[in-house]
Formats: sequence, structure tokens, C-alpha cells
Amino acid sequence: MAHISTLPRVFKVGATELPDPLPQGSLDEAVRLLATQFPQFRHTRVFEEDAVVEGGKLVYSLILPPPKVNG
Repeated sequence: MAHISTLPRVFKVGATELPDPLPQGSLDEAVRLLATQFPQFRHTRVFEEDAVVEGGKLVYSLILPPPKVNG
């Protein structure tokens, strides 16, 4: 009998790790939900293959766009 388990997802921004707000949802749904608290995530695209396994977790590193500066 095979036992299938999924690794928990974590979203990493710099040194900060954010737990998955929607563990049973899709990756896009989780990032969309994170964007309600972190508006800068609206301009970030994350793909399933971007994940790296670290310490028994799937870690998605979110790269935020650089801030716009006038001048």
C-alpha cells in the first residue's frame, strides 16, 4: 500500500517565510490570497516548477519588483 503525502508550501520573501494561506488550494489561489495582505505580490508570477525542497517544505521564493523612484 502506497502512502502519498504532499509537502507543505511556504512562500519566502527575502529572509521572511510566510506560511501557505490556502494549503488545499492551487498555487495561483494562494498567491492571490497573499496579495490581499501584500499588494506587491500582484505583480509577481510564481510557477509550480519554481519550488525548491528545503527541510521537508516546498519553498517558493517571491521576487518583488523594484520600487519605482521618480528622479
